[in-house]
Amino acid sequence: MPTKSTQQVELPARYASMPKIVPPSPEQVKRTREDAGLSQAQAAALVYVDHDSWRQWEKPRIQKNARGMRAAIWELFLIKVGELELSAYAPQRPAFQRADAPAPAEKKTAQFKRAAP
Repeated sequence: MPTKSTQQVELPARYASMPKIVPPSPEQVKRTREDAGLSQAQAAALVYVDHDSWRQWEKPRIQKNARGMRAAIWELFLIKVGELELSAYAPQRPAFQRADAPAPAEKKTAQFKRAAP
């Protein structure tokens, strides 16, 4: 079976610090689900898929009807079971200053100190 080639897309710099998620192995799917204390049906409901889909994701790849889980669903599952923090997904907002804004005023210091009486 021919494999699909995935085109690498460069993201803007503000998204560069976000986690890079790759599709999991069936063993990772099962281990993470069990560590979260969920049944296959509960895990499937958590990411809005049917139980049969989840079961196929946990099957070893050599078995018939085995499928790999997509990275987006894996990422959603990891977020929902607490393996990934949502704060890691906050884009870096660049700080800009208006071009027509006045420059910040410099603090003036006294040139001479007053003598004590």
